[in-house]
Amino acid sequence: MAKGNKAAPKDKAAIAQAEYDRLVKLFTSAGVDKIKLDIYDELIRKVAEVFSCLEVIKDLPTILYDPKNPTVQKETAAGKVRVKYMAQYSSVMQKLNKDLLGALDGDDGDDLKDYE
Repeated sequence: MAKGNKAAPKDKAAIAQAEYDRLVKLFTSAGVDKIKLDIYDELIRKVAEVFSCLEVIKDLPTILYDPKNPTVQKETAAGKVRVKYMAQYSSVMQKLNKDLLGALDGDDGDDLKDYE
């Protein structure tokens, strides 16, 4: 364990389970019925797994600077993976919200009736 790090090493499985439980609780509180939750159970689990990956890498450096020339930067592997995981997480959460909560309902807020 790194010096000064008070917390135990991050356990991806525990983080994923906590996020899964949190999402199920939130969707249940929002009125999503049990059948829909059962249908989307594996997708909710996958989103929780992606979240856990993001949590584990969140403190890793994403950019390395050349000590001799700070304007020269190189993205780290953690930085590249973080971008991919964030895209996946955002996309799946949007799908879950739309499918389970009807949050988007195809309405992006643009009222084009005025232009017809």
